[in-house]
Amino acid sequence: MFADPHVVKVFHDAEFDLLMLKRTMPFELAALFDTKVVAMALGLENVGLAAILQESFGVTLDKRLQRSDWGCRPLTEGQLDYARYDTRFLLPLAADLRARLRNAPRSLSSKSRRSSVASSN
Repeated sequence: MFADPHVVKVFHDAEFDLLMLKRTMPFELAALFDTKVVAMALGLENVGLAAILQESFGVTLDKRLQRSDWGCRPLTEGQLDYARYDTRFLLPLAADLRARLRNAPRSLSSKSRRSSVASSN
């Protein structure tokens, strides 16, 4: 799935997640859409997921477990709930950011595509 260019993988600030995944299993990656990279290219002032979701959808994320030990298994129920809610809005956010890119000046849209691709390598 990670290598399939027809399946877009949506992450926010993908670097750490991808490093952790690659540490446990080598894989190829294609078609990454990193919402943080696109938000930065669009010039959003606050590019953290909580800030973007608050601004875009009025959603408030509980970030208390953000820095918990995600390498420890099994994950707690609290961590699982956090992960489910934290990722729930990524697809709608990606759609919103894509729409903003389509309406952005051409030079900005091209820059974001290059940045998003560069972040996947």
